Amino acid sequence: MSDELTAASAAGFGHAAGAALAAWSTATVDLATMRDAPIRRAWLIEGEPVARVASLGRGADGLATLATWDCTAGRFRWYYGGDEAVYILEGEVTVTAPDGVTRTLRAGDTAWFPAGQWFEWHVPTYVRKIAFCRDVPPPAIRFQMKVLRKLRYLARKLFAEVEEPQSGL
Repeated sequence: MSDELTAASAAGFGHAAGAALAAWSTATVDLATMRDAPIRRAWLIEGEPVARVASLGRGADGLATLATWDCTAGRFRWYYGGDEAVYILEGEVTVTAPDGVTRTLRAGDTAWFPAGQWFEWHVPTYVRKIAFCRDVPPPAIRFQMKVLRKLRYLARKLFAEVEEPQSGL
């Protein structure tokens, strides 16, 4: 990997809404510059966990982000305002879902957290993850997006080039 790309990776990739997009981007997680991301005091249950985050990318519509996050020992509640998929890189965390089901996630494990839910996290010593987060638009916007997708689908079907039948001559 070039030094130029590594330096850019360390700062994290992403772009502002409306900016020109690269075909793709890469990031070196170990070089990402972590910044403090304190857990809200009202969410703390036990200990004084220290959390940090580094942005690794952002989707063209601004609704999707990719980040790395880590946290020291503690127990806390976490509200998922958007959908989040995680991949545990290091350490472990025991997560309790709203229905009381508990799972321990370790390096190599993945999990999906749906928007609008509270989960309890218990980090015994340390955890580090990659998080793919997607904001969920309000219902009125989701309906408009669904209609637009359907119209695009119909337009492709209606205006697609029609192949002429092969003659048997």
